[in-house]
Amino acid sequence: MAHRLRPEVGQWYGHLDKGQKFEVVAYDPDERVVEVQYFDGAVEEYELEEWFELDIEAVAEPENWTGPLDDVEPDDLEDRGSDLDPEDLDAEASEFRTTPGVRVPRAPEEPPSEEDEEGGESE
Repeated sequence: MAHRLRPEVGQWYGHLDKGQKFEVVAYDPDERVVEVQYFDGAVEEYELEEWFELDIEAVAEPENWTGPLDDVEPDDLEDRGSDLDPEDLDAEASEFRTTPGVRVPRAPEEPPSEEDEEGGESE
């Protein structure tokens, strides 16, 4: 059954005959090629003419996005937070902050003086 759905990168579609869901991950109108990735991670490429012959419909993005990932346990997806204190990170980062668009000049390295090289002091 032909359809009139244009391929949209990031849009999910479902095969009406197979029940498989897939996302359009690339579309090249010049080459007339559509690249899709199925929920299980498999990637397939269709000529644009083939695309319009597919028995598909637009569907919502799957809630469980782990389909293409191997061996992901539900516990792996939990937000465990961080042991880092945000104030510590902010304090360390403050020394690197600059005003946007302002270039901070670096101090030129001075060559060691003769006294430094000899280890003596000036009198």
